[in-house]
Amino acid sequence: MLRVNVTGIDGCGKSSAIKAANDYLKNQQIAVKVRYIPVDYFDSYFFSFPEQKLERIWLWGDRHKIKFISAIAFSLSTLLCNFSFWLHKFSWRKKFEVLITERDSVVDALVYFDFYFGWIKKILPLSYQTQIRLKKLLEGLPDILIYLEVDPQTALSRIEKRLEEGEKKKTRHLHEDQPTLLKLLDFYDQILPLAKKEKKEMEIVKLNTQTTPAKEVGKKISEIIIELKRKTGQ
Repeated sequence: MLRVNVTGIDGCGKSSAIKAANDYLKNQQIAVKVRYIPVDYFDSYFFSFPEQKLERIWLWGDRHKIKFISAIAFSLSTLLCNFSFWLHKFSWRKKFEVLITERDSVVDALVYFDFYFGWIKKILPLSYQTQIRLKKLLEGLPDILIYLEVDPQTALSRIEKRLEEGEKKKTRHLHEDQPTLLKLLDFYDQILPLAKKEKKEMEIVKLNTQTTPAKEVGKKISEIIIELKRKTGQ
């Protein structure tokens, strides 16, 4: 099963691009499974319970501006979503050719780490490369990492529109402001090359979503996936 993770700052268009890619791949008769954060990790009711609770805890922490609570919920969300890959890989259920996940539990966790857990670095100052190596052992890295690029101002305008329309959530996350998004962009620039160094065969593809429609971005992601499937025979 080909593993594809889509990452980028909030408001870059991850969910819309993934939905478009999912539709395109299914039209090409490719069995694809999509995992969104913070919902839809698992198919069974048993595993949907922690997913719903985590989302509520995450939003509660944001609403009351308690960064530590939001941080724990965010970290567990990315971890659980990544864990679903291993469930499907070794599951007796229907096998999927492609698993597309919103965010990456290694890259995103490190990018957002300083914002949520900056105090830990003072106690345990590990390099980014060491942290990536440790997280890779536990969670692995994908075959393709799609990084969606957008400037913070455009991202914030999309977030505001999403809030007005009541999509996904009615609370802005603590990191969704222009200065923090700018810092997160800098962290992505630092972390992505280190992740590539740790898994040289992983393809990192950067797509600009500033003015490109979500359907076009989704189609481009699909074409990348189809080409890699052809090369690897997966």
